[in-house]
Amino acid sequence: MNKRVHLLLLNLSFPAGLAAGAGGDFNTLRIARNGVGEPVLRGTSLAGVLRHAYSRSLGANTKSDSEQVRRYFGHALDDKAECPSTIRVADCVLNVGQSSDALIRTHHLRSRHTRAVVDGGLFALECCPPGTTAQVSIWFHEPNNTSIETGDFTFLQAIVSLLNGGLTVGGSAARGIGRIELSGPAKIRTFELSDLDQHAIYLETQRSLRIGGKLAVPGLETMENGESVNQQLDITLKLGVPRGQDLLVADGQGIDHETEPQRVHHADGHEYWRIPGSTFRGLFRAWMTKLAAKEGLPVADSYMRQENHRSSKTKVSTDEINGENLGRCFLPKDEGADPTHPPKIDCPIASLFGSVFSAGRIHFSDALSLKGSTKSYTEQIRMHVAVDRITGGAAESMLFDNTVLVATDSKNMLGFEVKIRVTDPTEHEVQWLRKTILALDLGLLRLGSSKSAGRIELQIPPTATGPLADQLISIIPQRNR
Repeated sequence: MNKRVHLLLLNLSFPAGLAAGAGGDFNTLRIARNGVGEPVLRGTSLAGVLRHAYSRSLGANTKSDSEQVRRYFGHALDDKAECPSTIRVADCVLNVGQSSDALIRTHHLRSRHTRAVVDGGLFALECCPPGTTAQVSIWFHEPNNTSIETGDFTFLQAIVSLLNGGLTVGGSAARGIGRIELSGPAKIRTFELSDLDQHAIYLETQRSLRIGGKLAVPGLETMENGESVNQQLDITLKLGVPRGQDLLVADGQGIDHETEPQRVHHADGHEYWRIPGSTFRGLFRAWMTKLAAKEGLPVADSYMRQENHRSSKTKVSTDEINGENLGRCFLPKDEGADPTHPPKIDCPIASLFGSVFSAGRIHFSDALSLKGSTKSYTEQIRMHVAVDRITGGAAESMLFDNTVLVATDSKNMLGFEVKIRVTDPTEHEVQWLRKTILALDLGLLRLGSSKSAGRIELQIPPTATGPLADQLISIIPQRNR
């Protein structure tokens, strides 16, 4: 039996919300809930994220590294002996504040060649609102014959640093949600189980946390964060709609009109305009794919592949643009059947944005802007009609309307702030990011529906920290030139 146990208490916040999934219901992905219907984050989910992040932070997959991971996170019974995990993460109830416990988001997959939605590329998911918080308790059971002073304390500091570094948790993180931030300092408490009084406090603390943490844990101490264990580039873009332009990023859930700009209820009770992170992700991926292809690099979603598929009389199923083929980088289904030996993919875009064989290294957060502020945006109505190309007259039953966002004060408006994180960036990837940000600021790239201009620009120069950050902070916005 372990004679010493440590409790790590963490207050986490999810600025863009999260979708802690629990399977699908037809075309909608549902979030996990407990017995009384409250949204929860499963401890196994967070433990798995921490294990993967910690393993990745150790660098090369050497034998000693794998043994270090197994020491703390455990492993199954093998030729030697089973090793149980020394950390145990409890399920935690998600606090959604003054918002509803779940919001429905609708997303689609668009071909970069035709700009049309691909077959089977429309789906919806449940998501907790932005600003959702949770208190997470992590129990660390010291391995026998060891002491926290010998090095395990460094491991606990690494766990706090990983969480403070902005990990993503839950499903559909590529949609712009799931990013973790620490909303307060980490607290730690050590229990000496050989002491009867402390053992009693340990049992009472466990009971209190299981029923909602109503009892204050005595003896908590603030834990300092360790050094960053990942090489990651963090970029913040503050974007706004220029004067005389409008923007419409809809989700098909208009209340008074056919399509309306997305809005979301925050956990603080306020309503915000929203541009999903998936909108930026799709835009950046398409443009960066084009840049890579122009440099002669082997991109999977190439123009020639699609052109050959379109003009060929004998269609090859693996060349068709759909979600599965894009995820598999157009490889046949029999390749990659063995998860222990994934196929080698040379596509640099798949290496950055991910595939079904490996996770991506880039994350775009949702961009929010407070609604109703005097320095924010206002909605304007636009009327549209489809014209018959034969007669030149209006097509029957094709009169419709939508609203767009227009800045009320283009000089002092509240911008949309999007955060981009790249893990282990390369020189090529940062150069592509720089060129894409410049193209967005110049107006070469447009966002959202064709029923608006879709023009958006940098309000201030980008802020960036981490490797190669100097190549991005040197960007001068067009409005400042």
